[in-house]
Amino acid sequence: MSQIYAMDTFFTTSLGSYTIPSRCQILSELGYDGTHLTIWDARTAAAIPQFVTSAQQHKLAVSGIYFMLDIANPTAAQATIAQIASIPVATTVEVAMLADGMGKHMSDPGYDAAAVAYLHQICAIASQHGHQVVLYPHVNFWLETSADALRICQAVNHPALGISFNAYHWYAMGNRDIHATLTSIAPYLRAANICGSRLNPPGSPRPATIELIDQGELDLFVVMCTLHQVGYRGAIGLQGFGIGGDVYSKLRHSRQIFRDLHHRVALRSHWAHLQ
Repeated sequence: MSQIYAMDTFFTTSLGSYTIPSRCQILSELGYDGTHLTIWDARTAAAIPQFVTSAQQHKLAVSGIYFMLDIANPTAAQATIAQIASIPVATTVEVAMLADGMGKHMSDPGYDAAAVAYLHQICAIASQHGHQVVLYPHVNFWLETSADALRICQAVNHPALGISFNAYHWYAMGNRDIHATLTSIAPYLRAANICGSRLNPPGSPRPATIELIDQGELDLFVVMCTLHQVGYRGAIGLQGFGIGGDVYSKLRHSRQIFRDLHHRVALRSHWAHLQ
């Protein structure tokens, strides 16, 4: 759990997005272990080869590539599966699942059969290419909660399939019992990302904020201690969606804070036994 990567969401600001070579150079210069790519559309999918090449040139791990799979749209779903099949290096394939778009059919088990069928295809590709596939619970998506991910993992029952714990989406859903959540998904826990967060007032566009890891009200020390307690030893991603600003300075600060956080987890995990 000492390795960290920055999700590519850090690199979009109010003035535009950094190029893939610039992202990789920044992360390498700051001492990050890996890099990450979000596939928003066909254009970003076409950048996968460049992303992998640039990561390798800067000696960064390809820590994850994120896809959105619409299980209610067979044409779009098969296009996403083809994009996954095109990845030229073993990595963690993050799959966020919708059914007919955002805000529709959240957690509806009526779509389980379609989800399982598509995941069998993806897991077959993963087995051939050495990928780890993780379900990515996402607020306002069909696969919205860790319980949804657990249900689907158990139904698919494939060694290549696991679950990603995403601190923002977990917290924004109103969850507070971190021990119960992580204990329940521990057998499938293969990835994790964190950020600072605080709940927004009712009626806000998003239920909670995404902030740097030393900001907000979410106690990431307790989250990290619990991840360690349930046996997670993989890399940690830093979520940066919507943060913007001076990307370099914020990533430098975040790495320093993460090193301190990791040190405290190693030495003082008993502090996380809250009343």
